[in-house]
Amino acid sequence: MIDQSGSNQGFGDYVVALPTTPNNKLWINFGGAAAKPYLPSTGRYFNEPWLTELMGQGYTVLDMAYDNEASVSQDCFANKDIDNCAGLARQEVIFGDPVSTLRNTNKVNSVQHRLKTLIDYLKANNFPLPKNAYPFKGWRNIGISGHSQGSGVAYYLSKLYGTSIFGCFLGGPFDVPDEVPTIRPPAEYIADWYLLPANKTGINKMGAFVTVDDDSYNQFTFTYNLAGLVKDTHWFEVDKVVYYNALGQVIDGHAAAVQDPSLASYRAQACFR
Repeated sequence: MIDQSGSNQGFGDYVVALPTTPNNKLWINFGGAAAKPYLPSTGRYFNEPWLTELMGQGYTVLDMAYDNEASVSQDCFANKDIDNCAGLARQEVIFGDPVSTLRNTNKVNSVQHRLKTLIDYLKANNFPLPKNAYPFKGWRNIGISGHSQGSGVAYYLSKLYGTSIFGCFLGGPFDVPDEVPTIRPPAEYIADWYLLPANKTGINKMGAFVTVDDDSYNQFTFTYNLAGLVKDTHWFEVDKVVYYNALGQVIDGHAAAVQDPSLASYRAQACFR
């Protein structure tokens, strides 16, 4: 866990997870809206089961603290007059480009700059980084995952920039459409950037997992089918009715996609191929 409170806008702490038996590969994870990787009030990690599973596969994992406080879909639903609303919001959060009137993410606080700075810090302090981590050369040499809104970050990077390892989407993604259709056929009710041609990441290097009890199940599975993911081959679902986190507390189906330890085998099917 690395404190970033002195240099950000309150995005929380990064979590750096080091495997017992490294595979010399880096994996980046993105939490959902307002989720912080580390919870100081409880001393626990928000995505702990998933981080443990990634480490079990040998990955060095960076769970990112980034500008995720606001919901892309909620903001864009309330601002339907903004063309390519979701795409611009995600571009600004990831790269710091001043393109969205709904975000105020500068270059320093962009996902890309924060990741590069974190990797530089870890290298300077002799953390055992995998070979594909330093120097940071972009998104094509790493594994990427995300939960909820963070799955939108993971899919954005997988679709538009590509990853040579894997892109994994847990409990997501989906962004609401713009009111003004630009490239969107009327039947495809989803944000424009999802409909840009092709995926830079091959279909067999992407996977997803969702619970049937997720309130956004229909939207998420629409995204999977639109992306070309095939059920029970690339994306998987479970209907368990009652879900628990690592503390044994009851949680909803949306949180369970990343927090319920008993669902590890489904996440593995989706993401470790």
